[in-house]
Amino acid sequence: MKPNNKKDIQKQFYKIYKGHISVSEFEEWLYDAQEIGSIYGDDFYFILLDLNYKNKHIKNDIERHLEREIPF
Repeated sequence: MKPNNKKDIQKQFYKIYKGHISVSEFEEWLYDAQEIGSIYGDDFYFILLDLNYKNKHIKNDIERHLEREIPF
């Protein structure tokens, strides 16, 4: 799913936060979601891109960064 607005992006953030999609699905989606940079800022987008998605604690890292931007 290619995001095209803030609501679509927030839906994907919610899905990874709640465990409805896998980390690999989120990572794949993220690389195609350049709109995140224009909506939430390039710094936030680059932080997400720079995460180590092979790390066993990646879910915690993702959640920590998302919680700073998105009120769940």
